Amino acid sequence: MQVRKALNLTVSISALAVGLVVFVLLSMLFQVERAMKAGEVADSIVSSVFERSTLRDDYLRTKSERARIQLLAKQQEIGRLLHIAEEKFWRAEDKAIIVEMVQDHQSTQRLFTAVMTSGAAPLSPAQAAIHSEMEERLHTQIIMRAYETVIHARDLQQAGRRQLISSLTMAGGSIAGTIVLLAVAVFVNGWTVGRTVTRRVAALRDGAATIGAGNLEHRISMSGDDEFVEVSNAFDSMAANLQRSYRELEKEIAQRRRAEEALHKNQEELELRVAERTEELEKIRQELERQNERLHGAFHDLKVESENRLQALEELRQKDRMLIQQGRLAAMGEMLSHIAHQWRQPLNVVGLITQQLAMDFDCGGLDRHALQLHVEKTMRILGHLSQTINDFTTFAGPDRARTVFQVDEVISRTISLTEQSFRSQRIKMEVTVEGSPVIDGYPNEYVQVLLNILMNARDVLLERNVGNPLVTVRAVTEKGKAVVSIRDNAGGIPEEIVEKIFDPYFTTKESGKGTGIGLFMSKTIIEKNMGGRLTARNVGDGAEFIIEV
Repeated sequence: MQVRKALNLTVSISALAVGLVVFVLLSMLFQVERAMKAGEVADSIVSSVFERSTLRDDYLRTKSERARIQLLAKQQEIGRLLHIAEEKFWRAEDKAIIVEMVQDHQSTQRLFTAVMTSGAAPLSPAQAAIHSEMEERLHTQIIMRAYETVIHARDLQQAGRRQLISSLTMAGGSIAGTIVLLAVAVFVNGWTVGRTVTRRVAALRDGAATIGAGNLEHRISMSGDDEFVEVSNAFDSMAANLQRSYRELEKEIAQRRRAEEALHKNQEELELRVAERTEELEKIRQELERQNERLHGAFHDLKVESENRLQALEELRQKDRMLIQQGRLAAMGEMLSHIAHQWRQPLNVVGLITQQLAMDFDCGGLDRHALQLHVEKTMRILGHLSQTINDFTTFAGPDRARTVFQVDEVISRTISLTEQSFRSQRIKMEVTVEGSPVIDGYPNEYVQVLLNILMNARDVLLERNVGNPLVTVRAVTEKGKAVVSIRDNAGGIPEEIVEKIFDPYFTTKESGKGTGIGLFMSKTIIEKNMGGRLTARNVGDGAEFIIEV
């Protein structure tokens, strides 16, 4: 048992040393982190003191209210940093520096207050001269206090660096000492275990060689209470068992010789029985051949029946495909009935462009360039209407080709189709694109989704007569997905219907102004056709729609 105890002792010492190293490392990391934070506070104090000097000169030069407010704010920030420094520095000399800095800060604060309040009332020429001299003295004292504060801040900065270096040095020394202690303990314990193991293994090797040479009467007879004694006893027991087995084996050999003679006699009898059994097996074989012929006929009948069943199953599958195709055609018919809803908003934009042409003509502002711009925008919208027919005609079809497109380009194309409508209603649009998000999907369908959400936002802003209406579009890349959010400030979606807005035929608009298909189709396009996610929620003073693909 001594070897096992020694090994357990080695493991215990190693575990204790590792725990000690971890404890020391964590303690030193805490000290290092505290020292680093103290250094950061000292750096912030130095920076703030220099900024205060700049703001002080600005105030003394301009006497403006803005400079006074900034100077007071910087004073408060320095006071807050000094309060933090009292917690971060623990050495007595560092705390003494902080106390002096706090006193300088308070004195400077009083001097600033005196400068700011002086000269508030009208003064006679004599009083003005005295006041000017006093103000010059206050300015001189402020500069001296600022210089003393900078010196103390520099001292505090050096103390933070010394504190960091001291913590790092202590951490390295503690870890090195612990590692050396662990190495010494493991070496001593390993040397002791190795010496014991070497002697015991040599005795076991010699005893095993003697027994292996055939001397089954030899015994190792090792004394002690460790594991090698158990192995020695096992070897001795094995030798005794082998000796006993050898004697029994000699007896068994004699018995087997007698058994062989009896076996030879039995073999002759067995050959006779085999001949008889062979004749019986031949008869059984002939019977099996007849049964095989019957099974072959049954298999042929089963094959014919299986073919008939497979044919029936194929007919059922054909009927299922026909039903699926009929369902798809029915869905296509329903989508065609929704094109009117998809066209209504772009047609409104075309109408607004036409009205703008008339207004520009009446005002004399319609030149060739403006006319060309309106014509191009109208043609883009008409092209989009034609593309809408193609998109909905091929909806749910298996032959649509996916493509990788830039989200910012799609947003720009959508904004170009809606900006005239939004501008005419005095609705402000803000677009932000971070990075270069891309999507593998269908750009025209994605444009349709953006149009639906933007036009719904426009309608609700107009319906609720919101002051300073705003629509914000933001595109980013998050966790490998292109995320586009569209937010308005129309007051949000009522909580009782927020879960229903994506249902088909659900609308909050008046009769004739909405069919309730736009958001339903948008969710279908994003989630079923493009494998993304379309959600809505209330944020701040409006609603936000989030498209993730």
